[in-house]
Amino acid sequence: MRKRRWVWLVIAAVAILVVGGGSLAYWRISAAARASQEPQLQTATVSQGDIVLSALGSGNLMPAVEADLVFNTDGLVAEVLVAVGDHVEAGAVLARLDTTDLERAVTQAEVSLRQAEITLEAALEPPDEATIQAARDAVDQAAGALQLARISYQGTMSSTLVTESLDDAQANYDTRLAEYNAWLSEYEEGHVTYWYVDRAQQRLEDAELTLVRVQQQVDEQVQSATNSLAEAADHYTEAQADLEALLAGPDELDIESLELSRQTAEMALEVAREDLANATLVAPFDGVVTAVDIQVGETVGGTTAAVTMADMTAPMMQFWVEEADMGSAVVGNPVSIVFEALPDLTFFGEIIRVEPTLVEVDGYTAVQIWASVDTSTQQVALLAGMNAEVEIIAGEARNVLLVPVQALRELSPDQYAVFVVDANGELELRLVEVGLMDYVNAEILSGLAPGEEVSTGEAETAASVEVPSVEMPGGGFMIPGGPGGGR
Repeated sequence: MRKRRWVWLVIAAVAILVVGGGSLAYWRISAAARASQEPQLQTATVSQGDIVLSALGSGNLMPAVEADLVFNTDGLVAEVLVAVGDHVEAGAVLARLDTTDLERAVTQAEVSLRQAEITLEAALEPPDEATIQAARDAVDQAAGALQLARISYQGTMSSTLVTESLDDAQANYDTRLAEYNAWLSEYEEGHVTYWYVDRAQQRLEDAELTLVRVQQQVDEQVQSATNSLAEAADHYTEAQADLEALLAGPDELDIESLELSRQTAEMALEVAREDLANATLVAPFDGVVTAVDIQVGETVGGTTAAVTMADMTAPMMQFWVEEADMGSAVVGNPVSIVFEALPDLTFFGEIIRVEPTLVEVDGYTAVQIWASVDTSTQQVALLAGMNAEVEIIAGEARNVLLVPVQALRELSPDQYAVFVVDANGELELRLVEVGLMDYVNAEILSGLAPGEEVSTGEAETAASVEVPSVEMPGGGFMIPGGPGGGR
């Protein structure tokens, strides 16, 4: 029993020694670990330098002006006076059509216009005394003719010859009819043969033909007299109306109609002259010929381009930047341009237009921009369509105070502060005015001096330790490198 109790005492003593030694070792190791994990404050020196905000894009060189020139009239090509690559001045003749038919159309239109003018002038000119007297004489002559026609008509209608001829023909017919009926009755009673009836019928038919002929002659005489009287009356009415119109002056509606006819002829002449002028194709501006799509002997017209010209004296860059860089796409921002074919030369310009709608380029949403190109500094020939890389300078500042963006603490929108490290390693919260800022540095407009040290936060460790908190202006505390202490 005593022996067993002694064994347990030995085991307990050993356990105490093991536990105690382990605790001591753990304390020493933990202390060493804590010492190695103490945070290290990172700092940066306020320096002087440049900061540039930019966005990159790519695009193509475009002519300032490009035009597809067409003949605005149909015709046969007679001359082609230019070739691709020719430099021409404004007004230079590029090509001509055959103008034979067009010149003939102009001549005809001139004749038609002159005829319309003469007719209008004659209508507007007041009549002279001779013309008026001639109209009065015409009225008198028509009146006399009318009087004669009336007398002739009355004479015809009352003529004894006409009446007697018709009466005699009628009486002869009546006699032959009675004779025919008598012989027909005798035949039917059996007193005579049919020969007497047949002879009486022939005499009756002859009398009927005579009556019809005489009636036609009488009707023709009456109709002729009636027509003559009507014609004479019409001539008199017309002559009288002509005289009255001559004395009253030109009718307003007639003058308006003649004026419209003159205007129509004038417009037809203008169209004919325009067609003739359009048969000559001229350069609308100084430039270079980039395409010739016609040949001599070819029929052209309509909207088909004959010659294409471009003005490369003031070219423009059409380029694109990603949607994320649209803040840099501002009219007036300067750009620098490097063409793939001229990698050692840099051209400059500025944004002149930003398209209001996003476009898709190579599967990406982009902003389409137009920029001017200053060609005066580089004596090289630029060609339309040249590819180039374009850099937009959204903002720049030279020889200014700079601090890393990690040093900034945003107190409120557009209000910043930094922790300045003094000679004793203490932190001082100081308000600063910030200018331009990129992803690395920020421009300091006021609040710092060159050479001062600022905190950029703590080095990353496995555990954090307490650091002095700094009271912020207006109340509250900020821990350097802690929540709210960085951007």
